[in-house]
This record gives sequence, structure tokens and C-alpha cells, in this order.
Amino acid sequence: MTVRIGFLGCGFMGQLAHLYSFSRAPGCEIVALAEARPELARQVRARYAIPSVYGSHEELLADDGVDAVVASQPFHRNYYFGRELLEAGKHLFTEKPMAGTLQDARELVTLAEEGNLVYAVGFMKRHDPGVLAAKQILEELEQTGELGSLGMVDTTCFLGDWLQNPGQPIRTDEPLPVDNLAPRYPDHLSTPMHPVYDHFLNVYSHNINLIRFLLPERPVVCESAQRSGESFLVALRSGDTIVSVRGTPVRSHRWEEQTTFHFEKGRVEIQSATPMNRQKVADVAIWRESRGTWTEERLFVPVEWAFYRQAAAYVEAVAGGAGLSTSGRQCLADVALMEDIFKKLRQEHG
Repeated sequence: MTVRIGFLGCGFMGQLAHLYSFSRAPGCEIVALAEARPELARQVRARYAIPSVYGSHEELLADDGVDAVVASQPFHRNYYFGRELLEAGKHLFTEKPMAGTLQDARELVTLAEEGNLVYAVGFMKRHDPGVLAAKQILEELEQTGELGSLGMVDTTCFLGDWLQNPGQPIRTDEPLPVDNLAPRYPDHLSTPMHPVYDHFLNVYSHNINLIRFLLPERPVVCESAQRSGESFLVALRSGDTIVSVRGTPVRSHRWEEQTTFHFEKGRVEIQSATPMNRQKVADVAIWRESRGTWTEERLFVPVEWAFYRQAAAYVEAVAGGAGLSTSGRQCLADVALMEDIFKKLRQEHG
């Protein structure tokens, strides 16, 4: 089965991450593009040989030849566009996070499930070959008890260079489209905290989602949260395991993001790949202690870009294949947890 994909938007990420990946995914045909900037649409259409181009998402909705839509939009638009696309019977892929509020996220999931539609959120780290290898190792360690009990998980994101020469998208001097789609925030969030919430969701939703992926079947709850400017320290709990999430923006020539699982007799370190580096996967190291001696084992897995694997998995799911680890239903817990983190921040800071 060929899955006919329509794109809603073709900006930087739309081109270099998603169009690049979906155009190479087996069983996928990109048949339509909706883009409000006419010249950009014309040039992108020519590069990717897209048959139909529309100036609005309403025209894309009305195209019966489109099975699924990749909506590459700022996350505050996911609810507005996602609701219309799902109501029109289109399978849907959006960037992360899925929505600004848990109420909106639940509405999108309900629409998808009522329409029997495949709805996925772009947490591409779950498709990284290094992450998947680490997940298998962690599952084996839990079963065998080789390193003892898991005491703590520490995840850090200090940002840095997230691009590392991914190429240049097509650009024009056309102004960005203006709309009246007001961002939607949790009711408990004060207006001065809106940009803080935006930053946290845009960056740390990946870390929250990855922790939940690597600690399956263990609900993750927020114990406390601290913030100073753009610096965050969040304490989570998963059963008997404490999970810390720490981060602040730094200047670095590389991407600084790591997740470490600390066991009684060793640890597993996952150095996340630079997001837009197509030749990089997560680095994984396993440290073991035995009779006072430490050994380090490094995993080397075949390189395949997480964004491409994500696109291929989504196309396969729409075609009736395997299920998705980043379904809307699965990702609801991320939105709930991030809302709770900001409730804790309000309690700490007023």
C-alpha cells in the first residue's frame, strides 16, 4: 500500500527534517503541500516534485487524495490544525510537544481514536538506533539484576550546536504568514510564565518523553521543580527510582545532552545524538564494577538518522503495519507531567 502524504508547512524543519525523511520512506508518496508563501511553495514543489500545492490548509483538507498530513508547525498550532485535520479524516503527524494543555491533547487523541486514525507525535529519539540498543540493555539488566538495583536516573540537556551542518533549506524573502491562532496555556499558568513554559516544552519535552520510554510500565511523577531564568532542576520519581532533569543553555560546538542510569554496581550512559546530524546516533556506554575493577563497554550500532526512521515507522503504521511508540495516546502522559512540573514551580516560586 502506498501512503499518500500531504505537508502542512515547509519551513526549516519541514524541509530539512521531515520532507527529506518522508520523501525517502518506503511506501510513501508526497502528493500535496499547503504553504501560505507562494514562492516558497513553488520552489519546494519543484525540488520534491509535489503534484498539488495549496495556499491554505482548508484546501489540503478537501483533497481526497491525501491519506495523512505531516503538520510541521510551531507546537501551539498543533491543536488548531490537528483538530481540523482529524475531523476531516486525515491521519496526522505533528511535531512535539503535542499541545500546550492536557485538555487540548486529550481532545486530539479522542478525535483520532473515534476516527480510527493514526496520530503520532514527533519524538524522534525513540527511533534512534543507539537509544533502542540502550533500551534493550536496560531491560536485560532489570531482568538479570547484574548491576543491582537502579538507584537514580540523571538526564541533562545543556543544548549547544543542534544543527551541525544539515544543509540549507529553500528560503524566500516572503513574510511569515500571520494568523489569529492564540497560544493556549494551562489555566494555572500566569502570563509572565508563558515564555518559560514555551521554552521548557520545546526543549525538555524530549527528555521527559525519553525517560518515560526507557522506564516502561513505571508511572513518572513530579516531586519538585526549581528554576532560575532558563535553568531548570526537576525532581521526578518512578517507583523507587529518583529521576533528575537538569539543564541550562550553554555555548558549545557540540550537542550536550546525556541520560545516565545509576545502578548499585555500574551505570549506563546515553549521549544523545545531535538532532540534525544525519550521520550520528546516540552513544551508549555500560560501566560495570567487579571485585574493585571497572570495565567500560561501548555499543556501536549502524548509523541511521532518527528522523528518517521516524518517518518510515509512521508510514508503516498508516499502511496498517506495526503500532507506534509515539502515538498521541502514549504521549498524553508527557503533557500531564509537564503541566504538573509547572504547578510545582508555582508552589516553589509563587
